[in-house]
Amino acid sequence: MKNLGIGDKARPFVDNAGTDLIIQEIIDGGIPVKDKYLPNGWRWEVECSFNGRSNGIWELVVDLDTNQIVYFNFINR
Repeated sequence: MKNLGIGDKARPFVDNAGTDLIIQEIIDGGIPVKDKYLPNGWRWEVECSFNGRSNGIWELVVDLDTNQIVYFNFINR
């Protein structure tokens, strides 16, 4: 990570005004598969972009037992 200061976010898409929309687009844009680490988890990997500049893959894992997101990430390609 490049020169992050105290309080800087390593992942600017978390706690962003559009986070709910991003998550919904990931869910709508892909077919979930069973997560290989979480016994009752679904995983999405969807090709997209971030801020229209970076192309990559959005990753999302939801724990179906608690209905909570346990993993949310964007990987540049």
